[in-house]
Amino acid sequence: MESVPADIDFEQVRTSIESMNKIKEVSDLHIWQSDSKDKFLSAHIEIDNVDNSQRNKILADIQNYYVVTLKLAIPHFNWHQ
Repeated sequence: MESVPADIDFEQVRTSIESMNKIKEVSDLHIWQSDSKDKFLSAHIEIDNVDNSQRNKILADIQNYYVVTLKLAIPHFNWHQ
């Protein structure tokens, strides 16, 4: 059964992610826990326009704490570069 983890402070999670380098904003944040000890995070995260290696680092840093589903928004990014 899925539930909201009692030991998680949403605002602390949001603040922690937003304090990471190149993060502009965190929205649509959802955190839940299954029957196991695993905690899951889903969020829309706006980041600065960075290269692929920096995007991968941002994702890896967040994934150190949660099983995640993220949507990264990069303003004015040209995907065809």
